[in-house]
Order: sequence, then C-alpha cells, then structure tokens
Amino acid sequence: AMISGSDGDDMLSQFVRADFDAKELIKAAVRKDTISDDLAQLRQGISVLENQLREQVVSHHGRLIEQVAQAKDLEALTDTVTDGVARLQTSLVSVRSSIREPFEVVKSKTVQLEHLQAAGEILRAVIRIRDLSDKLERHMAQGDVKGEAGAMKELALAAGHLNEIRGIMSRADLEGIDELESRRAWLDSTDTQIRARATQALTDAVQMRQQQEIANALQVFLALGALPEAVERAEREMLKLARNAVATALDTSTLGDASDEKARGGRGKGPANATAAGAWKAELWTRMEALMDALAGKVSQAWNLQRVLAKKRDPQTHQLLLEVLDSEARGERDTRWFAAFW
Repeated sequence: AMISGSDGDDMLSQFVRADFDAKELIKAAVRKDTISDDLAQLRQGISVLENQLREQVVSHHGRLIEQVAQAKDLEALTDTVTDGVARLQTSLVSVRSSIREPFEVVKSKTVQLEHLQAAGEILRAVIRIRDLSDKLERHMAQGDVKGEAGAMKELALAAGHLNEIRGIMSRADLEGIDELESRRAWLDSTDTQIRARATQALTDAVQMRQQQEIANALQVFLALGALPEAVERAEREMLKLARNAVATALDTSTLGDASDEKARGGRGKGPANATAAGAWKAELWTRMEALMDALAGKVSQAWNLQRVLAKKRDPQTHQLLLEVLDSEARGERDTRWFAAFW
C-alpha cells in the first residue's frame, strides 16, 4: 500500500511477493542487459519508500511515541514480574526448608513415641502378669489349706487370674522376655492342677447331687473360660455310667452262681433246671431294680446340674450359666439341655 504513485511501482511490487527470489531478479537483468535501468528504478523506488516512511512517521508521531511509552511500561512490568517470580522462588525454597526441618523432627519424634508406647504397653503387661502371678500363687496356696468349699472359691479366683494372664500373653508380643518365659511352665502346670481338682470336685458333687458344690466347681471352669467343655465332660461321664449300668444289668452271662455254669451247659445259655431258673429270674429282677435305681440316680444328677445351670450367673456379665452354654437359651425355664440328656 505504501508503494504507489511512482513509475517504479511495478518493479518494486515484486519485492513484497512471498515467492520473491533475488537470484532470479539478477539473472533476468543480466539476460535482458537492463542492469543500469533496473538500478535507476531501484534508486527511485527507495527514494519513494523513504518519502512515504517519513510521511507515515510524521502523521503517526503521537501514536508511535505512545506505543514506545507503552513498550517501556510493558518492559518495566515484565521486569517487575520477573523480580516477583524470582522472589517467590526464593520464598518457596525458604518455606520448603523451614517446613522440611520441623517435618523431619515431628516424624522422628512420632517414631520415638510409637516405640515408647509399645515399650510402655509391654512393660505394663509384664507388671500386670507379675502381680496376677503373685495372686495366683497365693490363692493356690490358700486352696490347699482350706476346706472343700473354701478351696473351690480360691480355685475360682486363681482360675480368673490365670485366664487373665493367658489373655494378656495372647494380646501382647511378649516373646523372648526371660521373666515370662520362665513362668510359662509353671502356668501350664498350675492350669493342669486347677482343671484336675475342679473336674474331680464337679464329678463328686454331681454324683452326690450337691448343688452348691456343683456351682462352686462350675465357677472355676467359668473363670477358666472352659465351662462348655466341663459340662460336656460331666454329661459324658453320667451317660457312660448309665450305659455301663445297663450293660451290667442285662449281661445274662453273669447271672446265677459260677458253680452252676456246668449245669447251664456253658456261659450265657440260661438255667438248666427249674430251681436254677427261679434263682436266675430272681437275680435278673434284682438287677433290673438296681438298674432303675441307677438310671433314676443319673437322671436326678442331670436334673440337679440343670437346676444349677439355670440358677447361677456369671458374676461379671450376670448371664445365667445356661446362657453361657447356649446363647439361644430362654432363661431359667429353658430345659433343653436336660431334655437332650434324657
């Protein structure tokens, strides 16, 4: 648009084309032998361009000055932003440094605190086990010198301490602690002793149908956390004795005197004559009466055990012992355990 109003316009217009090639221009001038003319036209075109540029500068002097000022302002703003970014980076480095150091300190202290807490828990567990062991030993000693009822109460307390010791050992990592390792054999031995004495006491109390003694023995197993096993063992023992009584009463091979064996023609073949038959029948009825008494006794023993289970409660949870055995038990009137035995 600036190249106008001149004879060199046609020549100069080629300089603004995108495909302008200086070599081709020189080759064409040499080929046409118009170098002098082309130079003159170029000088004229340059003069025209200079005049047009001068006019543009003069006519737009104000805007050019304004744009130069804006450029300076922009340069100053750019310098300000650059300085701000540099300061921000410096601040970030400082903040990172100031944060990292406290973070590392907090991290280290947190690890130390975790270790201290773990050590404290182990120490509390060891101290608690030591105290419980002393109480366990004391109750075991008192159980040896007291009467049967008092001994069972002492054994129940000892069993509670033993069960708590077992629980602490199972929850805390106490492997490798010499004091506790040395106690393990003693704890196992004490556990065996408590179970043996409580089992014998429960067996005797069930056979004698002594409800208070049954309750005392069951409290020992409750404290050990072994009540279901103890009741099941007592039930098996009663059933075993009942089956033995039935087998003995109905064993015809033992009926009659041993001296009549030859007369009977061998064991288990019945009496050989009317006199022997009368004695054989009388002894059989005597055995059946004894069997009925024995079975009635076992049923009575089972019923006494049922009554204790339905009356006595766990002193800590206040659950009936029957409910400890069976979570679906429906209180004192629930007789399903006795019905299952029957």
